[in-house]
Amino acid sequence: MNPLKPRNVDLRLKLLEITCLPGLLSQTNRNFTWVLVVDANLDRRAKQRLEALTRRAGRVWLQEYRAGAPAWWERLGWLEPLMDGRPDFVLTTLNDDDDALPRRFVETLQSHVADLDREGRLPPYKILCNRSAVPWHMAFTRKAPLGWTSPWRDRTVPASGFSLLCRYPTFDFSVLGLRHRYAESYFDFRARPPIRNVEIYRRLFLEATRDARVGRIPTNADAFFDAQRGRRRGDDAPRRKSVPLAAGRRGGPRPPSRARRANLP
Repeated sequence: MNPLKPRNVDLRLKLLEITCLPGLLSQTNRNFTWVLVVDANLDRRAKQRLEALTRRAGRVWLQEYRAGAPAWWERLGWLEPLMDGRPDFVLTTLNDDDDALPRRFVETLQSHVADLDREGRLPPYKILCNRSAVPWHMAFTRKAPLGWTSPWRDRTVPASGFSLLCRYPTFDFSVLGLRHRYAESYFDFRARPPIRNVEIYRRLFLEATRDARVGRIPTNADAFFDAQRGRRRGDDAPRRKSVPLAAGRRGGPRPPSRARRANLP
């Protein structure tokens, strides 16, 4: 499938407009910069539409993606023009165009980091995530023109909200280099790395830790945080009046088991 076909681009922009964008606009803490990584060959009109959609989000930056070596997106140097001065720590978060973050997600992560810093327990690097994802299955039927939702059953960490905190510039790593499915494996040094990417990043973090002489090497006990722990009642994905992405029809794909109709009043 060619992602740059006008029909596919239009679908991704609609997904961003009704899921990702409302999630970011509704954050109780807006102290962040939103970087949209787009294909360098994206049509000019599509870029203009994207800029128009995200204009009210505040600090927004469009970054063209160009494949190559070294993989610049795996480091933090390309984000320096967007940083306020020279920060001691940089927190990067992954959020795709079809992901909606809980309203207090940014607030929860930043409060957690601030609390650890105030208590003198902030490690030089840390993975933060949110396991309370609610999958949206786009199986449109006459009964459910907006599709279906179901509980998150996967044991792995979802991509939505997958984050990496690093003391900068000692630990020059972006979350875009990590694989969210193996979030709990990166700093579990006692276990065998499940994939090559985890093995490589373990070595990089260990080398940086020793070079910086930060003392004890952080492990999962203090270098992994599930934002679900800080979730409060009523903190769910933002609700917004919307239209279905496809017209309801008789028949079509069957919804997953234990699913319920998506409701976006």
